[in-house]
Amino acid sequence: ATRLIEQLLSLARQDSEQLHRHEARLLELGDVSRRGVAELAAQAARQSIDLGIHGSAQGQVLGHDEALQVLLRNLLENALKYCPAGATVDVSVLQRPDGIEWVVEDNGPGIASEDRTRLMRRFHRGQHGGAINGSGLGLAIVQAIAERHDAELQLARSARLGGLRASVRFPLPA
Repeated sequence: ATRLIEQLLSLARQDSEQLHRHEARLLELGDVSRRGVAELAAQAARQSIDLGIHGSAQGQVLGHDEALQVLLRNLLENALKYCPAGATVDVSVLQRPDGIEWVVEDNGPGIASEDRTRLMRRFHRGQHGGAINGSGLGLAIVQAIAERHDAELQLARSARLGGLRASVRFPLPA
C-alpha cells in the first residue's frame, strides 16, 4: 500500500504543471546513472543480480534531476523485480546523431511485444510466473517523465542481453 501511494504521488507530480521548461537544466546522464545504480546496488546484491553501468558514454540532456532519478529508479526496480537471481541489469548512455539514448537492459524474461504498449498505460499490469504483478504505475510514470522531457520511451527485446531493453531517447539540448 505504501509503494502504491508513493507511485500515485509520483505520477501526480509528473502530471502537474510544476515541471516547466524554464526550470530545466543541463544534466549529465552518466552522473544520474551512477547515482541510480548506487542507490539500488545493495538490493541487487541481495538478489544476486549484477547491476552496473555498461560502457562509459556521457550525454547531457536538458531536464529535471529529481524526475530523471525517478524515471531511472522505476526502470531499475522493474528489472530487479522481474529478473531471476544471477541476472544482469545494465544502464547505458549512448550518443546518437539526433540525441541521447538512455538504456536499461537485462537478461530477464522481458515483455512480450504485444504487451509493451499496453504496459506503459496507467494501471495495466504484467504477468510473471502466472501471477499479476505490481500496481501498473511504474512504466506510466516513466512515460509521463519522458514526455515531460520531450523524450520517447521504447520497450524492446535486448539484442545484447536477451531480456528487456527500455530506452529513453532525448533530443539534443538546444
